[in-house]
Amino acid sequence: MRKASIALLLTLATFALSQDPQDEPPPEPDDGGISDLLAPFTAYREETQKEQEELIRGAWQLARVETPSERLGGRDIRGFAMFQDGYMSLVLLGEQLVEGFLTVDQVQVQMQAGIYRYQVSEIQTLQTASIMGFANPDTFDLVFEQVDEPREFLMTVSETELRLNHPNGHWLVFTRMQSGAFPIQALRALERNRAGYEITPDWDPEGEDY
Repeated sequence: MRKASIALLLTLATFALSQDPQDEPPPEPDDGGISDLLAPFTAYREETQKEQEELIRGAWQLARVETPSERLGGRDIRGFAMFQDGYMSLVLLGEQLVEGFLTVDQVQVQMQAGIYRYQVSEIQTLQTASIMGFANPDTFDLVFEQVDEPREFLMTVSETELRLNHPNGHWLVFTRMQSGAFPIQALRALERNRAGYEITPDWDPEGEDY
């Protein structure tokens, strides 16, 4: 195998050295004007691609999941996605009631989470490659994704809504999260904790004076 690799390198080097830098590249074949006819469409497609890349940036909260038979939302399934500078974070959590055999029923949580590289393709799909991710889809044991594992989603995006067609056939519908101030309740809890007070489950930050 090593001899074959060295022989290949030598062949490539010989080929490179045999090229005369003065030689002009061969002319491109004539496509009969097809590229000129497609130029407006190509420009429109590239412009749309750039618009979608701009629109998808930001933070999105999962509003619902649309399946062929029902819509799921609220406590049934929750999620969050963020897109910025070619990186995407995604967290999906779903709850389902599992009937116990000779035991009480239990609520089990299924999840999918990860960090991905992403791009909007020339046909306006969302393409992702895993950096780190995991899920527990069937057995409830964590399954880790392979690095650079690819996925592709059908996508529609506007100023307020992002729809992704998940590989399992379900539509994930997100609404844009607006930027806002740090939550006052969390801020007061941190101030109280810094002051040495115990934060109990029945503590009401709205009733405290600072």
